[in-house]
Amino acid sequence: MNYLKHPNGTPFGVIRTAGDGSVRGYLMNGSLRGIYDPRTDRTFHPNGNFVGYGNLLAILIKKNT
Repeated sequence: MNYLKHPNGTPFGVIRTAGDGSVRGYLMNGSLRGIYDPRTDRTFHPNGNFVGYGNLLAILIKKNT
């Protein structure tokens, strides 16, 4: 589990690896912001829509803070 923090040290998001190998990004309130599939190197919104190639979870989380 990795925390994303503002420059002052306050966490604004967390990235966790799920049991199936996917990586999920959450806001601190527990809201899922995205899912990264390392097998396909693609990131998706929680509703399943394709976001882009590579791990873009930090961008999805930061956009909502």
